[in-house]
Amino acid sequence: MLLLTSCVSFILVHLLFLEWDNVFYRNLGAYTRPPVAWNNPAGLIRSGETDHFPSTFWITNPPNDFIDNVAAGSRSTGIWFELKLRAPSSTLDINQGSNPKTNPLGRFEGNVAHSNNFRAGITTYQTGYRAPPDTTWTNIKSYKNNGSGLFQHGTNNIIMKGGLLADNAEAARNFHHDRAVYDGVEVIGRSEHAQSMIDQGRLNDGCGKAGGISLQPNEGMWVSISFHLEVLI
Repeated sequence: MLLLTSCVSFILVHLLFLEWDNVFYRNLGAYTRPPVAWNNPAGLIRSGETDHFPSTFWITNPPNDFIDNVAAGSRSTGIWFELKLRAPSSTLDINQGSNPKTNPLGRFEGNVAHSNNFRAGITTYQTGYRAPPDTTWTNIKSYKNNGSGLFQHGTNNIIMKGGLLADNAEAARNFHHDRAVYDGVEVIGRSEHAQSMIDQGRLNDGCGKAGGISLQPNEGMWVSISFHLEVLI
């Protein structure tokens, strides 16, 4: 097990990633940038990889703990669950019978993604995550991202417990996401603070975007999402 606590800024390619039974606790990663232009796949370190869309926390296998980390200002995504089998690690004896898309997640609590510039603050795109039942993300905050605060794609069973989605172009996108739960999540389309920054010319208004939570099932898939709402009068 590795207990990792650090502060890192100005990173090229995906920043923090490990495989099994590690703890990422109170790390700050900022200003992640690609080593090659997004439209120059020939410059990738390895063909078929995603280094031109770098994430600050690149989660390639769920059985790790991520607690109170911050991913800020990536050119692409803050926290990315990209769960696919890769050689040569997929051929090792220790990994036989293991599928990152279905492995149980460790603790995922108190993490923050803000001011990221492409797709989402936190995402499971494109591979998706067929998580075990009752997989819970606790007190996650994702705000002021140019895309979605949260983009769940091809994903099952994620419970969002508490937390905040605010000042994103879209609070959350659920695409092929079945049995999702949002329980006690505060959703703010546009806060007074963000509006004041727009009025001062310090923040782009995103063409007026300030969306909520979208559901996008297709191909005959049934999607079940529950919202636990508290109305204050």
